[in-house]
Amino acid sequence: MYQFESGSTIEMPIEDLRKTVDEKNTGNLPLNGIRHVDFIDRISECFDKRNITPNVEDVYIAANKSRTLPGVTVLPAFQEKYGEGAPETMLIRRLAGRLTFEDQSNENYNVALGFIFHQEGIQVAMGANVRVCSNMSILNSENYITTYGRNKVSLSQLFSLVENMADRYGTVASDNFSTLDSLKEIDLNEPKIERIVGDMTMKRVKSTIVSGSDLILNQGQISTFSKNILLSDSYKQDRSMSAYELYNVGTELMKGNKMDIPGLLEQNVALGNYFSNFVNN
Repeated sequence: MYQFESGSTIEMPIEDLRKTVDEKNTGNLPLNGIRHVDFIDRISECFDKRNITPNVEDVYIAANKSRTLPGVTVLPAFQEKYGEGAPETMLIRRLAGRLTFEDQSNENYNVALGFIFHQEGIQVAMGANVRVCSNMSILNSENYITTYGRNKVSLSQLFSLVENMADRYGTVASDNFSTLDSLKEIDLNEPKIERIVGDMTMKRVKSTIVSGSDLILNQGQISTFSKNILLSDSYKQDRSMSAYELYNVGTELMKGNKMDIPGLLEQNVALGNYFSNFVNN
C-alpha cells in the first residue's frame, strides 16, 4: 500500500504502475497524449525489436503541490472499491524512471535510458549507468529528447528519435564508457576543485539572468555537492580527486528521490557536457 504526502516521492514497480487509474476513465484526455505505461512500453519496444532487452526499474512517483494537476490524485470512488493506498485508486501524472540494458562486456558500466513523464511534457535521455552506484551519466546532449522547452519535439518525433538512439546503441555505449574512463585519468587538486565549484555557482547565477543558459546545479545542490566533496574519502586523503570521482559526486544528486523530477535529465545533460569538456579540450 502507498501513502503520499504533499511533495513526497516514493518508488513503485512497473506492475503496480499498470494498475493505476487511466486518465481516460475519469473523462479526460491522457496527459501528454499518451498514458505513462503505454509510453514506457513504446520506448521499450524500440529496443526489444532490435534484440536489446530492457529492464524497467522501479519508477519514482512524485506528489507535487500543484492544485490544478497534482502529481498524484487519490480518487475516493476507487478508494471505496480497492481500499486505502491501493495503486488502483491513484491517478499518476509525475514520474521518473529508467530502462537499463544488461551488457556483460563492461564490468564497470552498462547502458541506461532515463525517462520523465510529468505535467509539462516528456523527456528521454540515454547514457551510461555506473554499476557500483547506479548513477546515470548522460555525457552528450545529442542523446537527450524533450517534448517541451528548448529544442522540443512532438511525441511522434520523440519515438522516431528513440528508434534512432536504439540504432546507435553500440556507439552510445562505447562513447560514454570511453569518456568515463578518460575522466579517471584526469587528476584535480584542491584549487582546481574549488574553481569548478565556483564556476558552477557562477553558472547558477547566469541561468537566472541570461536566457538560454544551462543550469548545472542549483544553489542547494551546490552546497550539498561541496559538502560531499569535503566528506569523500579521496578528498580527505590528500585534498584531490579524479574528474571521474568529482563527476560522480554530482550525478549522485540527480536521482528521482533527491531532486525535483522535471530538472532531472536536463541538469544531468548539462553536468555531463561540462565534464565531457575536460576530455575534449
